[in-house]
Amino acid sequence: WIWANVYESNIDRVHVGDNVGVETISYPGKIFTGKVDKMMNVLDPTNKVMKVRIVLPNEAYTLKPEMFTSITVTNNLQKQAITIPSSALIFDHSQYFVIVYKSKKDLTITPVEIINTVGQNTYIAKGLNPGQKVIGLQALQVYGQLNN
Repeated sequence: WIWANVYESNIDRVHVGDNVGVETISYPGKIFTGKVDKMMNVLDPTNKVMKVRIVLPNEAYTLKPEMFTSITVTNNLQKQAITIPSSALIFDHSQYFVIVYKSKKDLTITPVEIINTVGQNTYIAKGLNPGQKVIGLQALQVYGQLNN
């Protein structure tokens, strides 16, 4: 089994029984599959993470103690979300914003709530409707100009 750290902001997205893909530096491109078996009830006070135990087959003893791994959890919630480039997201005054583009003369600063950011994509929970366009490149500069 593997012990993994789940950041506090992701705790509500991980559940016992969720499927997990595990990648290691030692075996690039190979994905080991397992399931979340146990979730601890306390956070690590230093790192603000919750430990979860992942059970997976390791008959050939390919996975070794203390290996660094990258873990992807797939839960059974069939949820759809609006996805925007992470570069379009602006954080200011403890809130996230995007700039909605309707035309060159019609730009609107819009508060949004995010679900999660994965790489170059951010998933939006509230604040945008499907089909709305957002400014991605130089969003922060445009935001600064609109606030002046």
